[in-house]
Amino acid sequence: MKSLRLGLTQICVGIVTLCLAGTVSAQQATPTPKRGGTVVWVIASEPSVINPVTTTATPETNVSCNLFEGLVVLNVKTNKFEPLLAESWTISPDGKTYTFKLRKTNWHDGRPFTSEDVRYTVADVMVKVGPLFAAQVGKLVEAVETPDLQTAVIRLKEAYGPLLLTLTCAFNGAMIPSHLFKDTDVRANPVNQKPVGTGPFKFQDWARGDHITLVRNENYWDAGKPYLDSVVMKIIPNGASRTQALLAGEVDYIPFTAFPINDGKLIDTNPKTKREATGLPSSQLFGFFNLKRKPLDDVRVRHALLTATDRNYIRDNAFFGLGRPGQSPWATLIEWAHDPAINYDESHPFNPEKAGQMLEEAGYKADASGIRFSINIVYDAARPEQNQTASALKAMWRRAGVDLQLVALEAAVLLPRVHKDSNFDFHISAYSSYADPAIGIGRSYISSTIGGNFGNAASYSNSEVDALFNKASALTTLEERGAVYKQIEVILMRDLPAIMVHENVGLDAANKKLVGGWGWSGNLRAGNAWLEP
Repeated sequence: MKSLRLGLTQICVGIVTLCLAGTVSAQQATPTPKRGGTVVWVIASEPSVINPVTTTATPETNVSCNLFEGLVVLNVKTNKFEPLLAESWTISPDGKTYTFKLRKTNWHDGRPFTSEDVRYTVADVMVKVGPLFAAQVGKLVEAVETPDLQTAVIRLKEAYGPLLLTLTCAFNGAMIPSHLFKDTDVRANPVNQKPVGTGPFKFQDWARGDHITLVRNENYWDAGKPYLDSVVMKIIPNGASRTQALLAGEVDYIPFTAFPINDGKLIDTNPKTKREATGLPSSQLFGFFNLKRKPLDDVRVRHALLTATDRNYIRDNAFFGLGRPGQSPWATLIEWAHDPAINYDESHPFNPEKAGQMLEEAGYKADASGIRFSINIVYDAARPEQNQTASALKAMWRRAGVDLQLVALEAAVLLPRVHKDSNFDFHISAYSSYADPAIGIGRSYISSTIGGNFGNAASYSNSEVDALFNKASALTTLEERGAVYKQIEVILMRDLPAIMVHENVGLDAANKKLVGGWGWSGNLRAGNAWLEP
């Protein structure tokens, strides 16, 4: 095996690193960092480009965020932002002006990093083509100013609480060099194939179909880092092969997005491997009711079907005991935005007999075979956990007198059928929380996202909910925003346009010798990691 080495403002964000007993190795007191070695990091497929601003695709961001950096990074242990390319920052009282004092450092080609790079990246790229930034923040950016080489000012038309989160590499917000991209088609620029960043590692080579090699940036601004000599991004498309490569000591790190959850016990029981809670936010398996169709337009039916859903069984069988049964309209891991009193276990404990009675009282009588009505469930055929969840729901809801027909589709067919044509009754899909309801969750419930891919599939429209989501995103303190989101939770529990079936938790798989790289937003921070002997 190759040895491997891979603020200050409490804006409303929240990720809780979750260690599940018996599944995640608790990290002990961190030893003194060791220098040297190469980490072999698995990616599941060939990247198309290496640019952290133009895509959120997983292989691309795995590579990019070791080469590029955002202005800040989120410490997931403290839920506070820490400096990266911005040494410090201030926010105006009205939440509309962010002033960043920039670090004096260089791009990998030796050119200085300046405020013009920030202006170009934010105003000319992120606002226009950044998949997350353009959709969430783009229309709010009034100007990006550069009063001097080491100061950048972002002015917003209205306050946006999660702005700092969108300026982290993990969330599509790393800075790119203006001197290499300005006046070009940023998505087609050949620099995307030989990237130049400011990060702890530099691009060395790309062997198509096999690996990408990153080497230590000897002139990195954070003195003494990185500890590793290099990071090799190994392309392994097959999930089982990834797991076997880790167990055999051929690779050292598999991010949770590339790790087959059904192989968890193999990693847990191997004395040389471990799993660690990732710094990426959780995703949820949502179930959307099509409110345009009967009988799902009847809120009584929706509440009955939640009561007929054994979410613990789904957690144990479809997700191999990992994560949490769904409890609320969004992830309970976003603690600042969740009211603990909102709890499916308390309000809708699994009881198929009661669910049948609720449907009976709502006027849905059973026929001679015990069926009250028939509906379909549409889901992604390529996702084993969705297949298993759909099969489980079919059996559960049958006990309440509902005939659930399974419709497994390829993603290319599923997306337009669900979001454009609204041709479904019940739809399950994984949505990332992005650690903030304004970024990852609001799209599931606000009217403006109806008809858009991975938007409001239920076609739920409530002007009060729309207004509250807008209000929450315009506030800047954790307490203020959290209070508004808790109001929204109450309304969504009443109207129940969707249910959260399961709350995932991200678990990376790794060599036990690999330490020091966890605890920040995103995948393993290889610049902070090292190998123990």
